[in-house]
Amino acid sequence: MLIPTQIKSLRQYFYPCLGGILGGISVSTHFWLIFMPISLFILWKGSERRIANFCWGFFFILISHSWLYDLHPLTWLGFSWLASLIIAILILLFCAFLGGILVYLWGLLVEIILWKEDVFKMKILSLTVKVFFLSLTWGIGELILSQTPFFWIGLGESLIPGDIYLAGLARWIGASGLCVLQILIGFWIFYIQGRWERKLHFKKIFLLGLLVFIFLHLFGGLTSPLKKNYEYPVAIWQTNIPTREKLKINDEFIEEKLSIAQKYALSNKAKLLVAPEGTLSNNFYFSKGIKVNTLSG
Repeated sequence: MLIPTQIKSLRQYFYPCLGGILGGISVSTHFWLIFMPISLFILWKGSERRIANFCWGFFFILISHSWLYDLHPLTWLGFSWLASLIIAILILLFCAFLGGILVYLWGLLVEIILWKEDVFKMKILSLTVKVFFLSLTWGIGELILSQTPFFWIGLGESLIPGDIYLAGLARWIGASGLCVLQILIGFWIFYIQGRWERKLHFKKIFLLGLLVFIFLHLFGGLTSPLKKNYEYPVAIWQTNIPTREKLKINDEFIEEKLSIAQKYALSNKAKLLVAPEGTLSNNFYFSKGIKVNTLSG
């Protein structure tokens, strides 16, 4: 009896980790349409177990933000190669841990609101209100995070380019609304699978959800039609300023350089000027006025 118990215990940890990994892989890739719904289904399925929620969030951020490892090497800042490697890994692990904690806290709310009774025996109206509220809570959480240094944690922007038609709905409901939709899609799959497993009727719910899913894609696609072979001239401003020197440069110097870059962009009929992240200081004010749309950080 010990071995089957151990296998069951391992499964309880394995599937949330797998769900987080699939979700992390799907972020901002063409794998979204397959991996993200499965990932969110696994999240809902294990949402009554606190450690499962943490594992999902931890591995989701660990994979989706693995680019943080590319901070290494930091030898140009004076760190040794080994110290640089350790710092990059610790930053990635810290972010993953934070993601795990956030999903863990959301899971506590799910436990309080949803798992007090059998989900599959609840009235549809009551269940819909509770699930929508929980999904909305996640969306509001991402909206709050978007105003903080932790804006990079979330599902809202993960649709692009994986599902550009559903992402078209952002015009009406924003990134937080897209997040809510994704959480609801995950629950829909979980609910159908649960009813099928318990030999309960699920065909009507499946067909209704499928029709809504198709309608949302059609509506998103029609409101934001893709223009093929559409040219949008963009100018790239390569500042050639080392990162370690950016904090020492005053706004007057950058303002003069920006003015020159904008004139160059206009002379080449560009509609957008893109500058490297970190070029402009916090609360930067351009007194000469913007001559062309500029994207920078």
